[in-house]
Parts: sequence; structure tokens; C-alpha cells
Amino acid sequence: MIITNALLVKYARKLVYAPLSVDIKQINTLMISNNVSMIPIIPGGKNNLALIRRKSIWKYMIENQQKLPELDEIKEEPLPTVKLGDSLDDTLEKIRSNSAVLLEDEDCVFRKILTPKSVAESLFEFSTKYVKINNLEDRLKELISGLSIESVNEGLTTEYKNLSRGSGIVRPVPDLDKLTMIDYELIFDNLWDSFRSLQHLDKSMMNKLLEETRIYRNDVMHFRLTDEVTEETNPCDLVLKILPHT
Repeated sequence: MIITNALLVKYARKLVYAPLSVDIKQINTLMISNNVSMIPIIPGGKNNLALIRRKSIWKYMIENQQKLPELDEIKEEPLPTVKLGDSLDDTLEKIRSNSAVLLEDEDCVFRKILTPKSVAESLFEFSTKYVKINNLEDRLKELISGLSIESVNEGLTTEYKNLSRGSGIVRPVPDLDKLTMIDYELIFDNLWDSFRSLQHLDKSMMNKLLEETRIYRNDVMHFRLTDEVTEETNPCDLVLKILPHT
């Protein structure tokens, strides 16, 4: 499975660029008013010709008694470009080497820029999801740990036809650390009456939430986008709110 730049696009910044006819004062104004440290020269938003960095302007002025430079004196090679479907690995390497990359859309126009901050914010979001999933699995294991391993295996070897894996016999597991989300569904469905702390809850609603949590977990673990899931509708959060602490 190739992880693409779709993982980062939510946190890409709007690209601020300048036409070829721009002068240094206009560049300075663009940088200050948009709070950016670099301005690509991209006539029409399509021709990625050069790059002007704020630090290059400052360096020139320090070395030349505050004289403003001509653009030709400080312009650099253009930033690398990537597309939405490009490999995330390749994009991260380009960002590491160049501090930013331009994101080209399906119309071959540059409208977004990816920076180290884009990467950090995206990975923070996904790591937060990982932590919540891990907390949920720990909570489920706490509840199940009150049962004997024989009972757990009995719950796992009961036919359960509503799971996406299909009907049939599910293999026993040697210990609780080997349980999967689909195992949790089986255990809570088949051994519901064994969980005394859950008897004030509706079994069918709980089963549905566990199924939705399994699907959500799989999406997160495979770096599929889950933007349509909000804090209010995230099944992982909902189950964590419902489950008691042991």
C-alpha cells in the first residue's frame, strides 16, 4: 500500500506566490502581509520559475548597508513540486532537503504548499487517533481480563454471522494480548451476560459501536482519511465514554 500526499493535504497552507513582473518591495509586502518567509515566482500559478526567501533579502541588506537587492541577485532555484497522488515517502524527503514543496492540483495549478509544519500537524492528528485506539483496546482487555481464558475461547469459537469476516469458526487465542477488534466483537456478543458492569447498557447498540470502531481502527491503521468522523461521531470516543473503568 502506497501512502500518498492525501495524508498531508488537510494541513497544506494556501500558496502565496508572485508574478514575474514583481519587484523587491512588492515581495516584502507580500511576505509581511501574509506572514510567510518565502515567495515562489509562479506566473499564472503554473510556471514555477524561482524562489525568493526572506533570509536572503536580510542577508543581502546586512552585507550591503541596508540596500535593497534586485530580485536577480537573490533568487534561488524553484521549490520541488509534488502531486496529490505522489508517494508520501518521496515528498517527505523533498521537504527535508528543501524546507517545502509545492502541491500541484489536478488542473496543473499550484495552490498549496507543504512544509514541515504540515507534516507535524498531520502526524499529530494520526498519533492522537492511535493513542485513543490503544486506550480503547486496553479498556476492553481490562473488562475481558475478569473472565477465564476458557470462557474467552468459548466466546471466540461461537459462530457469528454478522461480522464482515464472514460466518464460521474463529480461532481461539492463547492470551488477551493477541485479541483483535473482531475478537472483541465476538466476546462481547457471545458473552454479554458475563459482563455485569455492562448490564445497564443495550447489547445491540454496543455491538454496533464496536463494529464501527473496528472499521474506524482499520482506516486509521492503513492511513485512510477519516475526516468525516468528528469528535461527536467517533465510535472510538463513544465506546470509551460508555465503558466503565475496572
